Amino acid sequence: MKKLVIRVIGVLFLIGFLIYLFYSPKLKFDVLENPNKNTKITKSDKYKMNNHAENPKPKKGVGTWLGRNINILTKKYGQAERVYPYKEDYKNYIFKDENKYYIVTTKDKKIESVYATGKSVDVSPLKIGEHLGKVFNNTSINPEPTFTVNGKKYEFELSDEDIKTQMLIKYGDIYAQVYADQQSKEILSVRFLTKEMLAEIQPYQLN
Repeated sequence: MKKLVIRVIGVLFLIGFLIYLFYSPKLKFDVLENPNKNTKITKSDKYKMNNHAENPKPKKGVGTWLGRNINILTKKYGQAERVYPYKEDYKNYIFKDENKYYIVTTKDKKIESVYATGKSVDVSPLKIGEHLGKVFNNTSINPEPTFTVNGKKYEFELSDEDIKTQMLIKYGDIYAQVYADQQSKEILSVRFLTKEMLAEIQPYQLN
């Protein structure tokens, strides 16, 4: 009788333990899945990153517009659909074409930033609709970019969320903000900008 009671207690304990494993809200992972699935991976392990990451400057596409006069776009696309002030000393120009949409930011008519989206825009070396996995594999990315503007040093720190949704990539002496859908991980739009513009808008946390 004593052995039977011990067996019953043992079975009840085992059942209770299994129920705890599957239904306890305190558990950090599902026992049917890889327990390391949600383990935080350091950026250095997940991406090709280093403190001096640099990629070649674009040879074609909207990234080559930076530093040029806004007149190159008015000659190509006609007058902007809309022009309005943006911050102090800056102006935004909106250009639309078939499957193309641009927000071009200028200072003294010099192009400092180009936001581009649409199926037909050329954001080389990136592509609209491209999966971020391909970008990570083929691009050097620095999660803690550092640069100097007018003698002032800027040190940004990209969070994991930033890297997934608005990653910053340096191409030569310019930068690109890559906006991606968090679910599909596909590029939705790209904003090329100078370091001066980056210092002006400060879209990431400063160290």
